[in-house]
Amino acid sequence: MKSMTIGQRISLGFATILLLALTGGGVSQWKMTQISNNLKLVSAQYLPVTELSTRVESEFLNARIHFIYFVTIQKKGSLEKGWDQFRNAQKDLAELEKLISKSEALTS
Repeated sequence: MKSMTIGQRISLGFATILLLALTGGGVSQWKMTQISNNLKLVSAQYLPVTELSTRVESEFLNARIHFIYFVTIQKKGSLEKGWDQFRNAQKDLAELEKLISKSEALTS
């Protein structure tokens, strides 16, 4: 090290920093790829269930709103709309239960 010129020392320092940065970047890329693959698996299993459960919840909520309209202000057609949305929610709930039973991650 003492026999090296200042330019060689600076070059060695930059080369060391570059090597460390490339190594760190490679490790980061490898871990990010692993995490991305895990997220793809999770989204493939959980996303359809989440979307369907949101739709079921929305149908129940809308049915409830129509029933409240019928009871409070007796809005015309609200009772029929409420029952239609309640039936839709029950149908979607059956689909949701099938989807959950097929998923190995959600069966518990």
